[in-house]
Amino acid sequence: MYDLSLLDLDLDKHLRLGQAALKGGETLLACDTNGRGVGVDLPDPVLRALEVEPPDGEEAPTTCYTTALDDGTTLHTLPLFDVQERKIGALLVVSESAEEDTERLFSLMNSVAICVVDEFAATNELNDMAVELGGRYEELNLMYAMDEARKNHKLHEDYEVLETLVEDCASFLELSAIILTLPKDGLKISRVIDSEETTISERQLSGMHAIILGLLKTHRVPLVLNDETSPRVGQLFKKFNNRFIAVPIMGLKNDLHGMLVTFRSIDAEPFLNSDRRLIEILADQASVVIQTLQDSLTGLLNRKGFKRRLEECITTAREGKRKYALILMDMDRFKIFNESAGYLAGNALLERVAALLDSMTSSKDIVARIAGNEFGVIVSTQRLSRANAIADKYLTTINSQRFAWEKREYDVGVNIGVVGIDQNTPDLPEVLRHADMACYVAKEEGRRRIHVYQSGDDVYSNYQEKMKWVPEIKRSLEKDLFQLYAQPIVPVDSDAGLVGHVEILIRLFDETGNLVPPGAFLPSAERYNLMPLIDRWVVTNTLDIIEDMGIGPDSTPFHVAINLSGQSFSDDKFLEEILGMLEDSPIPNEWVSFEVTETAAIGSLRMAKEFIDTLKETGCPFSLDDFGAGLSSFSYLKALPLDFVKIDGIFVKDIVENEVSRIMVHSIHKVSDAMGLRTIAEYVENEEILEHLREIGVDYAQGYGIGKPIPLRESLAQHGLDF
Repeated sequence: MYDLSLLDLDLDKHLRLGQAALKGGETLLACDTNGRGVGVDLPDPVLRALEVEPPDGEEAPTTCYTTALDDGTTLHTLPLFDVQERKIGALLVVSESAEEDTERLFSLMNSVAICVVDEFAATNELNDMAVELGGRYEELNLMYAMDEARKNHKLHEDYEVLETLVEDCASFLELSAIILTLPKDGLKISRVIDSEETTISERQLSGMHAIILGLLKTHRVPLVLNDETSPRVGQLFKKFNNRFIAVPIMGLKNDLHGMLVTFRSIDAEPFLNSDRRLIEILADQASVVIQTLQDSLTGLLNRKGFKRRLEECITTAREGKRKYALILMDMDRFKIFNESAGYLAGNALLERVAALLDSMTSSKDIVARIAGNEFGVIVSTQRLSRANAIADKYLTTINSQRFAWEKREYDVGVNIGVVGIDQNTPDLPEVLRHADMACYVAKEEGRRRIHVYQSGDDVYSNYQEKMKWVPEIKRSLEKDLFQLYAQPIVPVDSDAGLVGHVEILIRLFDETGNLVPPGAFLPSAERYNLMPLIDRWVVTNTLDIIEDMGIGPDSTPFHVAINLSGQSFSDDKFLEEILGMLEDSPIPNEWVSFEVTETAAIGSLRMAKEFIDTLKETGCPFSLDDFGAGLSSFSYLKALPLDFVKIDGIFVKDIVENEVSRIMVHSIHKVSDAMGLRTIAEYVENEEILEHLREIGVDYAQGYGIGKPIPLRESLAQHGLDF
């Protein structure tokens, strides 16, 4: 057992929440078994009381007890015990008055104690695991030496690393055969090793595949077959004439995604526990590879994995070996549904549609979630009419759905575009563009229908008009036609001593000097994954302007709040570039704040958390923007390491006339405040709104009533900075 003390834990959050529930004159403290205070020095009267031995040599009580102190205060003590009933410390409440509601105090202390003991147990378990894993790691270093090619491979990069994994495994364990199969991805890697002990053929290996996969689906645990221990195992021995270890490969949704099976001749050495452990580790590595190609919400193939498979199909089709069709589906009016029902409802709907598509799609075909509300299916077919019939089945099934959420029912719909893939098919970007165009036309022609792409069709002209922003955005980035503006974010209470902000906003001026509204080009940037390019430009130019103006560590502290899109979270190089820019910048990282919308964070929660965690370690604060519009947000506050919460302006602007809006703003502020987060209210348009925010206790305000966006240089100059 790892030797852990309460002093090793960060209990500040538990003690702070407990203290908030106490009355005036009551102080919550904690100490370890040696009477040392957790995060604070214990007052002398408390220390003397803790040194008193229980009467007649009895053990200390296991429930709350009260002690009168010499200075007239009262000490309430609750001993803390771990899961093995060993005392680890105590919770203490020091009260200035002897007339106390002890039942209330003891109830509160018990609630805090549960949290403290749970954290102690969890930390203990994690520490023990770390020690064990450290030992395993050293063992693996002795057992398993990677060759130079493997060292240079990025584990998460591609399916190709699985080929290396299979080769290394076969060599190290001296196998007669090995098979790694991922049925959902259409991938199977098998090897029969040519040696004297090999008693299995490729044909036999293929025949065993379904049998062993069926066993793993039933048991879902590693299977080691070394000898005949049951009639059924005896049949397998007779059929295979091989020993084997079969290990499941799990997907993101904890589903059986595939398996790794190793074989040895019945005459070879039996598999050992160390062999099984190594196979399990390799299967875990395979899981990591495939999970980077899976969508975290639905468990389907993600965009990266889908594009790889589509490119393989295009290559096969252009060689004349096979024909395919791409079916692209876009959930109809999904954004409106998200805004009205909330993002949790939106995620639940996407999961249901994904499950429907998966159940209706043949194992020979490939289904994926390729964007927020877009799904794609690659159909292996010689006839486009068959793909059209499959698309019609999808359309009919999904459009007939009724989605119930919080006592309301919603219609569900989908728009579908179909593109054939044959010898004349262009490259991958063109195929995706054609599918996108077909899906767009399905919307324009009345929604919730199918459109099959046909080259030269005039109906694509409107689509192409909207697509013109793609090269325009790229050209504007290259020629620096974008400009940075800033809008002030000020403390609501000027006496609170809070540091003000400016939010960085992007504006585009065309070559004639006319302002292009952000709503004209940003949707296209989102649609065609150009936001990481824009985000790079904004971060780079914001830091450059700050440096040009001579702002540095000795200047007056402030925050520049930079918006980031959800697409940037999945850009592998973007985070590394930001870290480099921050390192080269003269201003402290604590002054560079980043904002991410609730939608972007929830859409890729795991990547968002990793991204935020990394930047937070360097000192950068983070804000969750547009918070509360979906009424589904409070659980995400606990999941993300935030500093600020921006309350969605839809509530703030109506706070004077609408009681519900006022309650929402008040609730969001209270929950955020309890979690140590500061709140920012958007859309503050007048003094009356500001006064209501002041009464609620909101920390910061932003809006036209505070200040309109102006060029960043001008804003910094007006900010009163000492530079």
